[in-house]
Amino acid sequence: MIGIFETLNAWYCPQWFKGRVTIEGLEHIQTAQAAGKGVLLLGTHSTLLDAGGYLCAQYFEPDVVYRPQNNPLLDMLIYRCRATIYAHQIDHDDMRGLIRNLKEGHAIWYSPDQDFGLKQGVMAPFFGTPAATVTAHRRLLKISKAVPVPLYFYRTGDLKDPRYHVLIEPVVDNLPSEDEVADATRVNQIIERQLRIAPTQYMWFHRRFKTRPEGFEEIY
Repeated sequence: MIGIFETLNAWYCPQWFKGRVTIEGLEHIQTAQAAGKGVLLLGTHSTLLDAGGYLCAQYFEPDVVYRPQNNPLLDMLIYRCRATIYAHQIDHDDMRGLIRNLKEGHAIWYSPDQDFGLKQGVMAPFFGTPAATVTAHRRLLKISKAVPVPLYFYRTGDLKDPRYHVLIEPVVDNLPSEDEVADATRVNQIIERQLRIAPTQYMWFHRRFKTRPEGFEEIY
């Protein structure tokens, strides 16, 4: 419910965030773009998803990768609301558009934290448990020559006077490597480090451990 409230504020009452926001590490995006590089922002599906996008847009121009909603009316509503925040909204199936924008030097929010099965990923440890981990970002980085930059936004303080923080970490070196499992493990470790900051603000209902290795019991 807090996340819904913050999303609605980002869409319809953005002045709510005035004077409540700090950002750290903006120079990592600026340096990469100044060198003509696109930036793939590695983030997570937190309850601050749309509010975090609004916070970022106050400091740089982000694009976002999204999955269209099944309900056309809801999809239209969300798309129009997000259009006030994001420079470009890229359908997750539009790989050409995503690569084109990266080659043009855009900073694009991309979340590799969901379980799409092993057709689109590999098994890699996530908080000590094997989890299907997407590897599409490796191909995006190879083709576009963009750089991977971890991005996280979170809330602190009480509900009467919250504070919002945007954390941008340095470029991840040697990603992608020649080992996709090692790369998936590294990305999961980045996400683990982010989630430990504010674990209750992650969308755990996305069933991160839906795909189970042989010999493991179902947990959902």
